[in-house]
Amino acid sequence: MGEKRLDQLLNVADLIRHQLISGLPLEDNKELVELLQHLGLEQEVLKLLADRENLTNDILQAEKVDTTAILNLIRDNSSPVADLPMNPKQGSRLISISAYRWIAAAVFLLFFGGLAWFFSQTNNSAQPKIAAPLSQVISPGRNRAVLELANGEKLVLDSLSYSAGQNKQFPFIDLGAGTVSYLNFPVNKEGAGEIHTLITPNGGQYQVILPDGSIAWLNAASSIKFPTAFNELQRKVSITGEVFFQVRKAKHTKTGKRQSFVVEAGEQVVEVFGTSFNINAYENENAVKTTLVEGSVKVRSGKSAINMNPGQQVSFSRESGSFDLVKPDLDEVLAWKTGKFVFKDAEIQSILRQVARWYNLEIVYKDDLSDIHFSGSISKKDQIKELIELLELDGRIKLTIEDNKLLVQHRK
Repeated sequence: MGEKRLDQLLNVADLIRHQLISGLPLEDNKELVELLQHLGLEQEVLKLLADRENLTNDILQAEKVDTTAILNLIRDNSSPVADLPMNPKQGSRLISISAYRWIAAAVFLLFFGGLAWFFSQTNNSAQPKIAAPLSQVISPGRNRAVLELANGEKLVLDSLSYSAGQNKQFPFIDLGAGTVSYLNFPVNKEGAGEIHTLITPNGGQYQVILPDGSIAWLNAASSIKFPTAFNELQRKVSITGEVFFQVRKAKHTKTGKRQSFVVEAGEQVVEVFGTSFNINAYENENAVKTTLVEGSVKVRSGKSAINMNPGQQVSFSRESGSFDLVKPDLDEVLAWKTGKFVFKDAEIQSILRQVARWYNLEIVYKDDLSDIHFSGSISKKDQIKELIELLELDGRIKLTIEDNKLLVQHRK
């Protein structure tokens, strides 16, 4: 397919993107309508842009493909690309995606690799498949986790292929939503629950709906251990890493007491009755930080305890065992849950620890950078190269990727 055809298709995607930003119906853009009609795509594109569920899935697929290399290949060769190779980190299989859906996905991401598939489908002559070269890209994190059952069996959730209710043995797993739900999990005659553990690796995130309806969101390199049924007096879980909780309000027991919700994070214990809060308890951080969004909580360690109000953060020092009460920037603390990195005068080492967990990298320092602080924000869906470009903007540091290591040094 020629250069003119490619430019027309890229123009379609750009016109749709601008029309969507303006908030006006696509039909109001005369140039766009005429171009779609000329290409024979008008009805298909309008229909598929309205199909949000399938479009979202295709966007996720688009992010796994080195579309720049594919686009360059199309420009340099006359033969079409029939299948798009996935990023090596995602596996070696090939994916083929509807050409029309790819055009719709390109509207949102400006990923044009799917147009190559369109060429192969609209070319009347049979052409051999060509494998496009892929750059070595460190992929961002995604929904990945391991669920350890009471009998020691481990389910690698991102390798399963079913949604909620589709598997009789594990009906509580919804792979598509990145969720495990224990709302209707069967219990034994005594009402006691088994102990399950949800674990996210570096480059993973997941959420679990606990037996009482409370929800826990796990950041990368985190875990939560919980019973499949809570007892009447207490709802108790233990965590590592970083977890955000949205806790259902406590029920009153038969004795009139409220059923508390308790989170153990190493030596620190957080007790709540119904609230939203975040705990950052990574082992390679100097302190365990509990941030209250709404409601009230009590944080204790040993004989020391402190009550929190919304908007406050308690920092528990691992070294001294003391508490420090501060008022943090909630946007920065909770950015990970909304799919962003947000840094506000943050130490570069702290930033790079987050980067290492999300992109599954090893950080290697060649210089002492303890005096460098940084402010900025970026989507966690972006490739590592975009994040590197952001961090290098002020000219103080140089970041280089070698294998699975991020080398950090002063820019000379």
